[in-house]
Amino acid sequence: MLCLNFEANSQEIKPLKLGQKIPMAILQQTMPQLTGNSLKPDSLTLATYKGKFIILDFWATWCSSCIYQFAKLENLQQRYQDQIKILLINAVYTKDTPQRMYGILSGEKAPFIKSSLPSVYNDTVLSKLFPHAYLPHYVWLGPKGEFLALTNTDMLNEQTIKSVLEAYKQDETATAKLLKQNKL
Repeated sequence: MLCLNFEANSQEIKPLKLGQKIPMAILQQTMPQLTGNSLKPDSLTLATYKGKFIILDFWATWCSSCIYQFAKLENLQQRYQDQIKILLINAVYTKDTPQRMYGILSGEKAPFIKSSLPSVYNDTVLSKLFPHAYLPHYVWLGPKGEFLALTNTDMLNEQTIKSVLEAYKQDETATAKLLKQNKL
């Protein structure tokens, strides 16, 4: 059993292509989580949110554009809490510490900026599945863990979320068509 586990963990993580599903091992992998409510680290798995659309927001404490989006993300999460889950993802390459992240998320560093959204920290897996060259960077996942789109801040809005939710209700393949048409 130990050999099998070692083998699974030692496999190279390759970027996903649009339409591919996140491997079950990654959906079930425990990731360290931090929120603005507590400096005490917790953990989460993506599998917890299966059945909802998941929007991964890759960010860093030194990215002012990322932090500027937090209020919009909070509003979208509250409005669509039954249908989507927005997760902040802070990759290991950012060199951020939990203390620095907490300072931003809690509003300690800037009272007008505060986020209760969960943030994965020291990520080494999701940033390999969804490589990117800029921040903020958004990855849209379908309710079954399928990779739907990569977007920038312009496409992360109420109109796009409504369109995606409505298309998915009607037909799952229509969602893929809608995303292609909008170049999400």
